[in-house]
Amino acid sequence: LEHHEHPQQLSLLRKWIAVIVISSASLCVAYASSLICLIRGVANEFGVGHVVTILSISLFVEGLGLGPLLVGPLSEVYGRNAVYRMSYGLFFVFSWPVAFAPNIAVHLIFRFVTGFCGSAFLSVAGGSVSDLFSDHAVANPMALYTISPFIGPVLGPLLSGFINQHLDWRWTYHVEVIWIFIEFIALLILVPETYVPVLTKRKAKQVRKATANKRHWAPIEKESKCLVKAIAVSCYRGI
Repeated sequence: LEHHEHPQQLSLLRKWIAVIVISSASLCVAYASSLICLIRGVANEFGVGHVVTILSISLFVEGLGLGPLLVGPLSEVYGRNAVYRMSYGLFFVFSWPVAFAPNIAVHLIFRFVTGFCGSAFLSVAGGSVSDLFSDHAVANPMALYTISPFIGPVLGPLLSGFINQHLDWRWTYHVEVIWIFIEFIALLILVPETYVPVLTKRKAKQVRKATANKRHWAPIEKESKCLVKAIAVSCYRGI
């Protein structure tokens, strides 16, 4: 890449907008993990006990823990944006069965799936922040991103409790689906690709196509990357 094409050469406003979108997307995922005040409504509608409804939280958090083992290696091969868009797109789609679940089994299964899909922002997003800012300027944006997963679990009971004072428990998930959709659109429009090896790969492809010269290859294209091996290593390190 040429110097002006590096992600760190974007305008300060553009970089901060990207960080704010990524951080708010992380906040949304963390918020979804702690919708604890819904337990009574879920138990009454589906006729299950307190222990079963607690699984709504436990399975989501389990998905958050297992997801990075997969999405971490994927970001090193396909870039940050591909993972963000796939992750949040699936997070949006699979939140519908949670919101409109006909029984407790569907509700719990898709709580786990949505946790798994949303986990990219707890493992990959920090890489985007460090891609955008140099070492001496990364502290403030990294602090903003880092605090969002800690605020989310606190915000969950507060907002869901407020929503459910006068509305059905499902409205908490309806609001969440709307929030996810807005975040997904913002990710598509406002967050650029920041992973330099992938940007270099795209540039090399453009040069080969424009010049018909097959000698231009990015370093990442020359590396022998085995995705299955990378995921296995990631799982091993996590364990």
